[in-house]
Amino acid sequence: SPQAEKPEVELTDDDLAAWEREFGKIDVSSLLPKPPAFVDPPPQQPESSIEDLVVPSKIKDDSDLIRQLEEELRRCQEEDF
Repeated sequence: SPQAEKPEVELTDDDLAAWEREFGKIDVSSLLPKPPAFVDPPPQQPESSIEDLVVPSKIKDDSDLIRQLEEELRRCQEEDF
């Protein structure tokens, strides 16, 4: 015989724990829209400020970071010799 439709129930912590065991942890924050607090303010300074070297969030991708580190390394080596 066809099963009767179950009424919708609230998920309990046990349900979530079982789900996590089965499928891995759910990152709830990734499902939510980010609040405005997390949006970077527009930069107040010119692009090549020292902050750009220090603050990883301003570096667009790894290649930028690598290039900056290589330049930094070259500068240090030139000062040594």
